[in-house]
Amino acid sequence: MSEIEAVADVWQLSPTLSLVRVGDEWLMDDPARGGQRMLNTFPEWLGRALTGLASTGTVTPEFAADLLRGAGVPAEHLDFCLRSLVEGGVLVDPGFCPPERDAGSLRDRQWAMISPPADYRDSGTRDADMKLMYSYAAEAEPPASSTPAPAAWARILLPRRGPDAEAGFLGELGRLLYLTHGVQSEMDFGPLPRSRRTTPSFGASHPFDISVSTSRLSGKRTTYYYQASEHSLVALPTLVCDPDTGDAPEPSAGGDFDLSIHLAIERAHWRYRTSQVYPTVLLDLGHLTETLHQVCESMGVGLTVTAGRMEPALSKDDQALGPRLRKYRVQLRTRG
Repeated sequence: MSEIEAVADVWQLSPTLSLVRVGDEWLMDDPARGGQRMLNTFPEWLGRALTGLASTGTVTPEFAADLLRGAGVPAEHLDFCLRSLVEGGVLVDPGFCPPERDAGSLRDRQWAMISPPADYRDSGTRDADMKLMYSYAAEAEPPASSTPAPAAWARILLPRRGPDAEAGFLGELGRLLYLTHGVQSEMDFGPLPRSRRTTPSFGASHPFDISVSTSRLSGKRTTYYYQASEHSLVALPTLVCDPDTGDAPEPSAGGDFDLSIHLAIERAHWRYRTSQVYPTVLLDLGHLTETLHQVCESMGVGLTVTAGRMEPALSKDDQALGPRLRKYRVQLRTRG
């Protein structure tokens, strides 16, 4: 057991591991490791060993070996079996404390690793995708390139974006939002209305919306949706605001505000109607968050993450925007 002892002094059964029976087959499912593994066989000793590990808590290498021996593993195979359980992530360090196994963040990672994005460098893939989209468009109206807002909702047009743009809070805010998520031009991708923005997006889906919460513009804390195609702020009525955002304390500094990234899943899911939507959304989220960080750094703006994906995800039934995936406190350099 010397080789095993060099790996760890104590283990526990992975808290996110489960066995799933699908018909006559067994899957070992662990979202913390990003996927499932099909078990070609399910010997009796494995069931007894997992039951023992699940009921024991933490185990030393010697105790784990004894447990496997008692479950029926031959003595000459103990070392190999134990090493396989460690390398396969069945046995993990006791300090491993991931979220609950069905937390959205773990399931996102799992689906992203199972379903890689399509490779559009292949002409056959592009042609098949375009044909599929036209068949979708014949059945249902494609979503707009930006989340629409009722015309009656109040809007604040943001200042123009040139080098001599207006100074002050609105000018700096408008510049930050445009450089992060602004529309350069409208376009069509087959039957889909899409937009070219400052941030790259897989398939130009741009499956996110940005909201800001501040009292600087109306005198009371208000949440605004950045309507990128108009380069404007749309005031969201209180009854459709994210309750967590609406109840958050007002930033103490006069130019500070909260910025949130919301998932507009329909812009991606209309096109990707399988688990392939997961890696697409996560890839684009990385594009958007990295762009936001770089824009803030170039503008000398402070940026602090205050929340990640919320659990459970908010329903969109009574909201203008989708669930929030990131929330930031932004400290503008201007107080004008």
